[in-house]
Amino acid sequence: MRQIVITSAVAAMLLSACSGTKDPTCCAIDTGDDGIAPIEASNEAVPPPPSEPATPVAALRSNGYSKRWQRMNFWSGEYPNGFSVAEPDTVVKGMATLDRDGLRTIDCSLPQKATYSPWNGARIASDDLEFATMIFQTKIEIKEDVEIDAYTDDAGAKLALKAGDELIYKTYLAEGFFVAGFNGADYEIQEQDLPASTVYETGPEDEEWLRVLCADGNRAWFKYNDAMKTYGIERYEYKSFGEATDLP
Repeated sequence: MRQIVITSAVAAMLLSACSGTKDPTCCAIDTGDDGIAPIEASNEAVPPPPSEPATPVAALRSNGYSKRWQRMNFWSGEYPNGFSVAEPDTVVKGMATLDRDGLRTIDCSLPQKATYSPWNGARIASDDLEFATMIFQTKIEIKEDVEIDAYTDDAGAKLALKAGDELIYKTYLAEGFFVAGFNGADYEIQEQDLPASTVYETGPEDEEWLRVLCADGNRAWFKYNDAMKTYGIERYEYKSFGEATDLP
């Protein structure tokens, strides 16, 4: 697993990703085998993996998704999605594991006035919430030579792209920045810096997931979009950047 190191140029805009969470892999990217640029077979001996890897890829790979999907352990955006429980006895249908094809067999009762947002640090701490986004990796084809600003490991550089080059869209960050793979490395770049002639492959929409603590002590995973279809759930309206609280 590679881990993106967010540059200082965009760190302030990524409060939506990691604010308040106790998860040390909050901004980790599970690239795994993306199914886009397969590695050629080799006769060279492959060293065995460590006996106790810090973050096994298998632990990050989610069920029901093809290899072109990757898991991000945050919800992105300048103002990330969030919702509150406005009514008593609100029950969301969930599942025990993050599984796109799984059955929602858990009746998860949520406390009234609770707000579920990547910016609500108090709720994240009390309920040990987990945020995840499944993102479909797509190709970006460069149609003309261009030199753009790119950032990686807290350093800026110029990325020289030629007509015919392909980038791999990894994930959106904030304020127009996104992570792109190119020649085996990952870069944070601004979409507006790419030529107007650039061709973007389309793919499925991102799917945001949340693991919550239910009133009976069980835990359940469900999609944000499914929660928003539940009676008693309403979209959270932010009053200030980087902050979210339970309803008064």
